[in-house]
Amino acid sequence: GELLWRAGIVTSVLIEDRLRAKVLPTKVLELGSGLGLCSMVASHCGAEVVATDLESVLVPLRKNLAANCVEVEALALEWGTEFPSHLRGSIDVVVASDCTYFKEQIPALVCTILDLSHTATTVILAHPDRRSAVTKFLMLFLQDYFIVDESLREEDVLSTRPDLVPNRYQDVTSNHHVALELSQCVREEKCPITLYVLRCKDNPELLLHHFHEAFTFRYCSSQLPREINVRQGSGTWHGELLWRCAPVLCAYLELEFKDRTTAPRVLELGAGLGLVSMVAALLGAQVVATDLECVLPLLQRNCAMNNLDHALEIACLDWEKPADRFKSGFDLLLASDCTFFVEHHALLVSCIRLLLTSSCRMLLAHAERREHVTAHLLEKLSGLHVREVDVEAAQTLARNNERWPSGWNVFDNATPYPVHIYEITARSG
Repeated sequence: GELLWRAGIVTSVLIEDRLRAKVLPTKVLELGSGLGLCSMVASHCGAEVVATDLESVLVPLRKNLAANCVEVEALALEWGTEFPSHLRGSIDVVVASDCTYFKEQIPALVCTILDLSHTATTVILAHPDRRSAVTKFLMLFLQDYFIVDESLREEDVLSTRPDLVPNRYQDVTSNHHVALELSQCVREEKCPITLYVLRCKDNPELLLHHFHEAFTFRYCSSQLPREINVRQGSGTWHGELLWRCAPVLCAYLELEFKDRTTAPRVLELGAGLGLVSMVAALLGAQVVATDLECVLPLLQRNCAMNNLDHALEIACLDWEKPADRFKSGFDLLLASDCTFFVEHHALLVSCIRLLLTSSCRMLLAHAERREHVTAHLLEKLSGLHVREVDVEAAQTLARNNERWPSGWNVFDNATPYPVHIYEITARSG
């Protein structure tokens, strides 16, 4: 968000040309505005503009808006989440320039575009072709949800603007200059840029419904009173994605809780999207699902979507400083795929040592993507009693229960790495 990429300049030229020619409506919303060039150009051309980005990017964005004396509303908007209701159905043009860098964020971007659109909304999407796999993934979404009215190359768009110079965008007609805050901020790349002018294939509300159906993971088991639906987040943060370990740990809990007559008190670390905690709650456990503060909205959303927000407690737990209330009163600790990063092992194991009591044990699900990571984890767990349990039956049950959505980019779902579950207890004496 602190750099101006070439796609932003190309998109700005197209927006200016179309607004000057009066072939675009004038209620414009930009997604991933960054430094705000596209929004400022649209405003200079007479459009009513809303510029959006993550909360952390709004400070430089607003500085640029103020420096250029433009009347643009700047709002925080995270793709795939709720946004101010007055925006829904009121936007005529949605602009997204270079918002497709990460493959994992494309579904949330498309979801937000559909949610903002009405039947006549025009979408201008600028995509630099840096990696063919990302471009192919994007094209699948464009084919499923949009009609491509135009596909324009960068050189065709810029042919009308030989006057452009780095760090200074000059609007020739009004003689305004858009002076960006950062010097030498134009990031040069040698990849082709394509601008797509799109419109929704069908009623956006109907398309959005189909989208959610295609991107909802389902866990269906005869032992549970109903199926559990899970939606992933909008980014590449690991807590926003569903990983293969989670359904295996859920199935293991089903087998273990099958003949249980008492309700165990369960604390999950790194609950993420909440699948394991929700399954434990439906199996009768008293559950506290924890994660970092930034992940809790996704966890709360999934619990509410399954009418389980009152059936379990959701709390923030930082492994570095777990609150005293988490250090007793639990029969079982759970963690699923919290061991991806070697540098987090010491912190996680330190937290486990603080939380384990003589009457409490832990089930830790670990994906062995790299052998040295597993070896490092087991080394850090030394001093605790660690027993690897048999997961064959749980893996078979998980395959029967899990329903991976057809459109979901679960990039580790098909990877044949081993999943281990370790039972951990504190050593006596």
